[in-house]
Amino acid sequence: MSQIRLNYKPRLYECSCCHQLKPASEFYKQSYTGALNSQCKTCVNVKRSVVRHKDKHGKFVSKEKRRNMEEVDYGLNDWRDAMLHFHGECAYCGRPEGRAKADKFDREHFVPLSRGGRTERSNIGPACRKCNRGRGNKPLFEWFREQPFWSREREQRIVKWIGEEAAKLEGYDKEEII
Repeated sequence: MSQIRLNYKPRLYECSCCHQLKPASEFYKQSYTGALNSQCKTCVNVKRSVVRHKDKHGKFVSKEKRRNMEEVDYGLNDWRDAMLHFHGECAYCGRPEGRAKADKFDREHFVPLSRGGRTERSNIGPACRKCNRGRGNKPLFEWFREQPFWSREREQRIVKWIGEEAAKLEGYDKEEII
């Protein structure tokens, strides 16, 4: 008896937020019409999480203002954009944010304040406590490349977020990883 093989490829839809192509199962359906939402479940859940924990963001901004003694121009929308850019995962190890208080992400300065970094949109990203505390104020790419969870894809995502110039100051060298 011959086996029948089916080549079924699900239809892919583009998320209006992250612009990734995903199957219909990755989108919520509207309860009344049954139509698919224009944003994928990941983007919707990240945005909900950011709004749900906006009090933590307010505490962060207050602490940064006391720490720097200068004007801090970093809003909740900047944090939401960082979370969306990193798909709701730790920028380093890729672990998703948990529900427990201890599993919430820290706002990580990619260029530490002690080495001239600033509290601004392109310098802050999500990091789990283990990665944030483990790095300290070591140069970003020197530390990251020593980690067992290092990946070229995550490194490129970090470089895209902070920009080439800031990445070079932190020890980024394109030719070194190729």
